[in-house]
Amino acid sequence: SAGAVGCDPPIATVPSVRVSAPAHTRTPSDESDAMAGRLLAALDRVLPYLGPALAAVLGLVALGRRALVVDETSLLAAAQGSFSDVVERALSDDPARAGYLALLQPVAAAGDSEVWLRLPSVIAGVIAAIAAYRLGRRLGGRYAGATASLVLASSVGVVSLSRTVGPLVFALAAMLVSSALFARAVERGNAF
Repeated sequence: SAGAVGCDPPIATVPSVRVSAPAHTRTPSDESDAMAGRLLAALDRVLPYLGPALAAVLGLVALGRRALVVDETSLLAAAQGSFSDVVERALSDDPARAGYLALLQPVAAAGDSEVWLRLPSVIAGVIAAIAAYRLGRRLGGRYAGATASLVLASSVGVVSLSRTVGPLVFALAAMLVSSALFARAVERGNAF
């Protein structure tokens, strides 16, 4: 059947010889892959903390170098006195500021330095960055959450609000916390 039509001629096979490193020897690509994997794992662990850490650093830088401005001084004056007096006066004079003055009164009673009075705003900026991460993570994943948190923390407006005595950064933090909690409730199916 050697002359049969459609049959291929026989092919001689040559034994192959494979030369490789011992199994325990790592190749450069294995080492770089392992290093890249460790770096990505470390980045994933650090992602939730990048924005809040940046918000804290930027909020604390030069916090006490500037004297209180007129608006901050008027808030400090309105927060002087006992807690009940401050809240009653705020409710009768300016109800919109009552909540913030109720938060500011214990801080003002403990001390009136610029750093001490502005520190709650820095903390509110950090809370806003945490809430931005949580909201972004729920809506777009870990990297989207980290990006949202970093953008918020490095925003000039948020940095300037977190360095002043005033309710605006608290309002921003409250808005982001409530939005993150709402997204969480919707995701779990118990929004309403």
